[in-house]
Amino acid sequence: MKTILAIVILFMTPILAFSQKDKIKVKDGLITVNDVPYARIEGKGCLLGNCDEYSFMSLDGRELIVFRSESYEKPKPPQEPSKYVPQYGPKSTTEEVNYYTVIFIDSKQTCEIGGGGEKHIGQTVHENGLLNGN
Repeated sequence: MKTILAIVILFMTPILAFSQKDKIKVKDGLITVNDVPYARIEGKGCLLGNCDEYSFMSLDGRELIVFRSESYEKPKPPQEPSKYVPQYGPKSTTEEVNYYTVIFIDSKQTCEIGGGGEKHIGQTVHENGLLNGN
């Protein structure tokens, strides 16, 4: 019985350790992780809360990563017309997909990630350890 209990505790410890999420907040361009300053973020070309580009900077203001907003039109899958909802005017056959082109300033490497706001960007950078050593 003690052996089974020890095995259960052994396997549950990593699960419990990784289940605790860090609390990420963004206020006035400052990203905090568990209320500790982590980095700065600045939006450019913003309209109604959506920005064309975000600059992700170290706490001393050095630009590290640029997130450039991109989008494309994707065809919608065909759907059966609903007999309960009246159809007014032509239906759109496409939908807009938003994502970011990510440019790492020092290495000039790029990648793409799904779209989101400042908090999403801060979370992505933190969870993937992109600021380690900076």
